[in-house]
Amino acid sequence: MKKVILLLLLSTIAYSQEGVKLIGGFYSGMSKKEAKVEFKENKDTYINIQLGSPVYKYRMYIQNHEYDENGLIMVGFTPKGTGLGMLESSGKDYFRDLVEFLLAQGYVAEGANVNNDNYFEFSNDNSWYLVNKDKTKQIKIFTMPYLSEGMISFSVWIGLYDGNSEDYSNINSILD
Repeated sequence: MKKVILLLLLSTIAYSQEGVKLIGGFYSGMSKKEAKVEFKENKDTYINIQLGSPVYKYRMYIQNHEYDENGLIMVGFTPKGTGLGMLESSGKDYFRDLVEFLLAQGYVAEGANVNNDNYFEFSNDNSWYLVNKDKTKQIKIFTMPYLSEGMISFSVWIGLYDGNSEDYSNINSILD
């Protein structure tokens, strides 16, 4: 009986790791139970994530994951220590550092209007999408007003690249 349980456990873990690695030990297709176990076993890592400069740390919350009928599709996290929001100026620093890091990792602004040279200009209440087709991943960055003037909520999501983004780089031909 113990061998059967061990075999089932190993096959479940092997299945999950066949998916796309999103971050750390999180893979697309993981069940909620597998994701919860991964988070609990490595909590110290996931509450102190470094993306880019060591100055900017992020924290993952297990409840900020998205699932579909096939399992885990997206993980989300926020700058560490910003549960009640952050100053917009701090958000701008996090944003610039993260974008610089992602561009260096081969992510691009797929589907963005490349005629607009300011796609990566920071603004409150906005969203940005970057994809890395080689890694089959996409990153979504969101900002929105939070609580009071000059405060924002900043979040980052890593998920599967679904290949369905549209290219708006030649917007004029679309409108003709």
